[in-house]
Amino acid sequence: MNIEQYIEIRRNIPLDEISFGYQTVRLFPVEELEEAQVGYSVDPSGAKLTGDDEGDWKYSWLVIGYEELCGDPFFVDLNEKELPVFTAAHGEGAWNPLLIASSFIGFIECLNEIRRISNGRDNPVSLEKNPLPEVEQNQVLSKISELNGNASLEFWESWFEV
Repeated sequence: MNIEQYIEIRRNIPLDEISFGYQTVRLFPVEELEEAQVGYSVDPSGAKLTGDDEGDWKYSWLVIGYEELCGDPFFVDLNEKELPVFTAAHGEGAWNPLLIASSFIGFIECLNEIRRISNGRDNPVSLEKNPLPEVEQNQVLSKISELNGNASLEFWESWFEV
């Protein structure tokens, strides 16, 4: 897959932001993708920051969004046909990717699951007034697991931590 193919897919997905409790995820519109790579694959002057060593930002990784709480990026691997989605803590001195969705489409489907339960729970105050029952949390996590096969649930479970 290449960036043009990702852009074609992304243009057909209207989702830009989803919030639930303390967590907000933002996906970059296509027009912001180039700028979104600064600090990851390139520095502000355009010099490459990628490498092949353990902990380096890989050339095939494309930043597609971030989570607001810590500012950690979401990125896809353009070398993979299904565009698996990863996150990694920034500011650690090395990039240690965590697979959170086995495909970009699966990632969007997971976010849509979160969107489904976020009505009346899109900020900490509203979530406190209208908590999501544990049974429903487990149903959502089960659906996310079903959508993503071998991807880690760690990121998705964090949505329900207070």
